[in-house]
Amino acid sequence: MQLTDATTGQSVSIPDGLIWTDEFDWSPVESNQSYSLTGALIIEQATKQAGRPVSLAADDDMNWARRTVVETLRLWSATAGRRMTLVIAGVSRTVMFAADNAITAKPVKNIPQYADADVFHLAVNFIEVTE
Repeated sequence: MQLTDATTGQSVSIPDGLIWTDEFDWSPVESNQSYSLTGALIIEQATKQAGRPVSLAADDDMNWARRTVVETLRLWSATAGRRMTLVIAGVSRTVMFAADNAITAKPVKNIPQYADADVFHLAVNFIEVTE
């Protein structure tokens, strides 16, 4: 998977072992149901324009990322409104980091991790937005 910053054009490779865990948990249809004073059912529906979650995670033996990748993602997630292009299975999506829990990274080894080649268990959460 490739993640590219829309402003700078800088790219980072996200480990292919990560899986889009909530790909089919979202519906583009929003619905609201209520009853009128006469008891009639009123159903309002509309198609969502954006907001689909894109959560990338995997089991601990599949979600390893080097410290350099984790650092880049952490720095990018610290900028509000940053738009990026995420390519998953050849399909490009415009995404932003989710406001809560954008990145989770824990050392694979239980020792201090300071070298660029050190590896972490990684999970990343995005929100798909309109272009």
